[in-house]
Amino acid sequence: MYVRLPTATFLLGVMAFAGCGDGKKKDDTGGPDSANVEVFINEFMTDNGAALLDNGTYPDWIELYNAGSSTVDLSGFWMSDSLDDPFNWQIPNGVTIEAGQFIIIFADADTDQGEYHASFQLDQSGGEDIGLFGLNTDDNPLIDSVSDFGVLAEDESLARQPDGSGNWQPVVMGTPGASNGG
Repeated sequence: MYVRLPTATFLLGVMAFAGCGDGKKKDDTGGPDSANVEVFINEFMTDNGAALLDNGTYPDWIELYNAGSSTVDLSGFWMSDSLDDPFNWQIPNGVTIEAGQFIIIFADADTDQGEYHASFQLDQSGGEDIGLFGLNTDDNPLIDSVSDFGVLAEDESLARQPDGSGNWQPVVMGTPGASNGG
């Protein structure tokens, strides 16, 4: 199941996540009102054999797309491979996405490699979630998610076509950092 919550329903969706996590206070860095951003999980790959090289390896990756008309500062937003744990990985300070542009987050569980490396990996056997959550100061609203995705072949991504839509299609070798077309 693939879910995009419309902006108008964020207040209803917030309550489910407000008390989740490990109970520890997380730091926020400020930024825009989370509920007003138009950032989508636009594409992802769980078994990167040769599609996108990073630092000598081929890690899982997630592409984010800003469908809005202005740059979004993602500092302090959260990503997770479980919708039950919105506090899995906090996007570091200084990570922005320009209007109409894409960024890649490497899901390699190796945050020492830089600000675009998440603390989790994606499960090649499927059945997992990917969530993008807003700031703590906004009670961590669910911005976008992909739920219970299936098994993908090596070097096959699942991509929204066209970008930001609700239509998901498998793409051989993916289109990381670029439009998915459609």
